[in-house]
Amino acid sequence: MRPFPYFEILQQAWTYTRRRPWLWIFGFFAGGTAGINFGGFNYVFSPPTEAQVAQAEAQWGAVVSWIQFHSLWFTVIVALVFVVSGAMIVLAGISRGALVWAGGKFSEDERVRNLDSVDFIVVFRQGRAHFWRIVGLQVLTTLAFLAMFALYLTPVIYLFAADAVNRAVFLSFFGLLIFIPAGITLSFMHLYGPIFLVVYGVNISSALQYSFNLFRQKFVESLLFALLLLVTSFGFGLILLFSLVLLGLPLLLCAYLLLRFGFLEAALVWAAGSGILLICYTVVMGAAFAVFQNFAWVIAVRQMLRTVNLKKEEEAVAPEPA
Repeated sequence: MRPFPYFEILQQAWTYTRRRPWLWIFGFFAGGTAGINFGGFNYVFSPPTEAQVAQAEAQWGAVVSWIQFHSLWFTVIVALVFVVSGAMIVLAGISRGALVWAGGKFSEDERVRNLDSVDFIVVFRQGRAHFWRIVGLQVLTTLAFLAMFALYLTPVIYLFAADAVNRAVFLSFFGLLIFIPAGITLSFMHLYGPIFLVVYGVNISSALQYSFNLFRQKFVESLLFALLLLVTSFGFGLILLFSLVLLGLPLLLCAYLLLRFGFLEAALVWAAGSGILLICYTVVMGAAFAVFQNFAWVIAVRQMLRTVNLKKEEEAVAPEPA
């Protein structure tokens, strides 16, 4: 059997990303939904001290007092948070669907010749058509993760509160043996589900089933590819940091010379403009890398499906990508 083409997938994804920079607009919004999310927690294996409890109560009291005296501002802030959060969820869902559809379209066999008709409007419409199902699936997997995390954490907190520290520590480590594999599985279902929804046109229930079965049979390839993308992300960060230094040094030198010759206002304006330029460069590069990651996972899933033997998976693989 031919080895899984890890590096070929990365090369192919990079080619699609480089040739269509207009897709980077979607990458700006989809970046947060592209990668693996294993969740996170930071818990100290000791009950809180009286001083910590008193400090938390004082801070909470200050917050409540501010809310009581600034109820209008609090209402405005909460409303803005909900509006912005809702808009970001919508844009992230549309962008994720658009990139998954585009990745599926570009990665088809050489039989497809009409890729020139794939423009921004077409991709946006495809993303908008699959938005609700993508958001629904990812909400379900996220809620399942949070519920599982609550089931893991609640008895641990209770044992700490009851001063049963030894039992709490034992349960913490024992629970991780169940929580970590289950969390990783849900993370891959969160990642693979939208690909089945968009590329193969199945419903949410079937997408969850197919995602679970695919990860179950291809967990080695899935974990290795996730690790490879993690290493790639680290390399991208280093390259981005190095390029920022190269771009920033001449700009800082110009600002220093202006300041040296007594042009304070010009130096401040130059420094502010340079900072905005470097931030924009970072955002654009990050969006491009998000597109690359999305394409890589879509191509990887298509490669995995060619060598699996899953029950009822023929129904998902049979139709051509939309």
